Amino acid sequence: MASQALIVDAVRSPIGRKNGALSKVRGDELVGQVMNGLVERAGVDPGEVEDVQMGCVTQIGEQGWNIARMAALVAGWPDTVCGTTIDRQCGSSMQGNFNAAAAVWSGQLDLVVSAGVEMMSRVPMGSNGGDLSDKLLERYEIVPVEVVNPHVGALVGVDETPRRDTSAEALSALAPAFIPEGRVTAGNSSQICDGAAAVLVASDAACKRLGLEPRARFVSFGLAGVDPYRMLHGNPAACAKALSRAGLTWDDIGVIEVNEAFACVPLQFARDAGLEDRWDDINPNGGGISLGHPLGATGARITATLLGELERRGERYGIGCMCIGFGQAIAGVVERL
Repeated sequence: MASQALIVDAVRSPIGRKNGALSKVRGDELVGQVMNGLVERAGVDPGEVEDVQMGCVTQIGEQGWNIARMAALVAGWPDTVCGTTIDRQCGSSMQGNFNAAAAVWSGQLDLVVSAGVEMMSRVPMGSNGGDLSDKLLERYEIVPVEVVNPHVGALVGVDETPRRDTSAEALSALAPAFIPEGRVTAGNSSQICDGAAAVLVASDAACKRLGLEPRARFVSFGLAGVDPYRMLHGNPAACAKALSRAGLTWDDIGVIEVNEAFACVPLQFARDAGLEDRWDDINPNGGGISLGHPLGATGARITATLLGELERRGERYGIGCMCIGFGQAIAGVVERL
């Protein structure tokens, strides 16, 4: 390892609900603002950034044309700052973290922004998809996806997604979303929403040269592939790999972020990982159901949330994980400094 992969800072935008307050903003413009906020907080000249690794799932229309590069240009960063866009479905910006950390660990890059964005109001989920192979269709059943239409909204400074007026009674009365006899409803699913997040990853040399004080470091990552039909078992497997590489166990982990694409995800995760007695440590600030899950942005959002909670609790290690469409999962271990 040529250097530690140090996390200087991690920030996110407010999350806007479907057709809500953020829906008038283009994705490259929103994440550009978040990236500018990131370097301003760190006191870093954007020209020092060598690359932007950006997660974005629906890469079409306003989110096409390599939105990582577009966002850097829209943000006014020098044209020397490169960018590439990643699609690992829900794990896209966590993969951005992985790519940024690997580049720094290997000594190839010194200062990288890992970011993510998804404007699901403006670029409907699945709108970039092509035809699926008949062989794939024969192997798995297909889950329908919802699409949305653009609407007029206004910028806000707080999350718009939490449903503060809901109740257990209202949630229990919701109809199944996919099949008549199903248990998945709008109330136990992550919201279609808009948002962006960004993480500044630096080498030891860059921190010394630029006078940066990192808040944390990436320790390890893990990937897992599982049966797409039973994809909820991927998170524990990815976490096990990340923990093994770090030489850690669950007893070392103080805060756990599990992307709550659906309520069943953290429930199955806790059962598989033997953590059903640690609910206070799993998504302590809410997850994708309450906050929303802007697909390509969530990995970076989880990183920012995880880092803040580690600092609030004074814990040393945390882990973030997310299941990914078609049977994958990704996890990353973070150490607070």
